[in-house]
Amino acid sequence: MGYGDDLMVTGEVKSLQQKYPNSKFIVGDGKQSFWSEIYENNKAIIDSNQIDDYKDIIWIKNYPNHRPYRVYDKKTHTIKYTWNYAFKAKKGEIFFNLGLTFHQQGNHLEAARHFQWALRLSPDNKKISESALLKEHHCNNNPKIPCDLTKPKKHKVEGSDTISPPNYMSSSGGGGVLNLLFLGEIALDLGQ
Repeated sequence: MGYGDDLMVTGEVKSLQQKYPNSKFIVGDGKQSFWSEIYENNKAIIDSNQIDDYKDIIWIKNYPNHRPYRVYDKKTHTIKYTWNYAFKAKKGEIFFNLGLTFHQQGNHLEAARHFQWALRLSPDNKKISESALLKEHHCNNNPKIPCDLTKPKKHKVEGSDTISPPNYMSSSGGGGVLNLLFLGEIALDLGQ
């Protein structure tokens, strides 16, 4: 179990948001939360240490050893899988940072474009405005970066479970999901 399971959680949250738009969601059993980097920058999913900051909290009971696509028989669930055929997965979403990706590829002008645009969209988000990497790619701090960069182009990215793990994710991760970098510029729909 790994990133694919976490992606399914984001689909479940996205669906529940339509019914409960003012709620925040915690993945866990009501006492312990389970966090994944897949949830980074998903404004609907919070960690349990933020529970006191919000009024309406919904616990998503989809975590290791408690997955909705399985039937857990107390006697046999540790030795065999029994599938819950009634379960229908929903498309998940990932929020990630193209600026960081371009920076890591050495394309600093395109990275600057994305960082500056993220700052324009969310000037009050301290994760963005106080980012050392953003400051490095901002015209106020780097004379090589123009201040009048235009809005980044739209990117279409498609996910697939045919991507080999050694190239895109750690070998300990689950199968089939890209290990993407996050900040919140765009959301991907991955799934069925």
